[in-house]
Amino acid sequence: MTFILSFTDRENQSMLITGESGAGKTVNTKRVIQYFAIIAALGDNVKKAVSCLGSLEDQIIEANPAMEAFGNAKTIRNDNSSRFGKFIRIHFGPTGKLASADVDIYLLEKSRVVFQQPGERSYHIYYQILSNHKPELQDMLLVTTNPYDYHFCSQGVTTVEGINDGEELNLTDRAMDTLGFTPEEKYGCYKLVGAIMHFGNMKFKKKQREEQAEADGTE
Repeated sequence: MTFILSFTDRENQSMLITGESGAGKTVNTKRVIQYFAIIAALGDNVKKAVSCLGSLEDQIIEANPAMEAFGNAKTIRNDNSSRFGKFIRIHFGPTGKLASADVDIYLLEKSRVVFQQPGERSYHIYYQILSNHKPELQDMLLVTTNPYDYHFCSQGVTTVEGINDGEELNLTDRAMDTLGFTPEEKYGCYKLVGAIMHFGNMKFKKKQREEQAEADGTE
């Protein structure tokens, strides 16, 4: 993970956080971002308008729960392993106040969506939704609360010691609100995850006298 801290009229400064899986790169990334956001906010005495959209500092900090939900998973060596690359830039103005931030994401481990090794788990968002901490999602997505009802979610383990999927769902949901997701966009993300779970339960059969497959039933 590399941070590019861009200062107006100054040279760019970079911070490289590296290490083996489970060494703490993700946790240290969050701490560094929180530090810069808090320090920058201390110098801001301007009264902020009341809005459901969080301040820039809040948005930068709250980006982590959302990214982790959709991009982190349990591996054999790490219970909260980033399965994608992050390139983060934080931009500061001449006074040291946060001006903007952007994140480039690449190399998402797509294979994990459909298959997990024994002792590993798919992306956290699946198990957050299935936690029943927001029961309206069960009705909206037509899913149960049992991960073993879904092939794509149950080839490895379904729980992680030390991670409360229900509480994490609240953090993910709040993060998307703070980041400015509209209700349609937020629930659209949940619906895509639900659709993937349903796709994993589809069965196919070979068409007679053809080298093609078709859905085996309409359930």
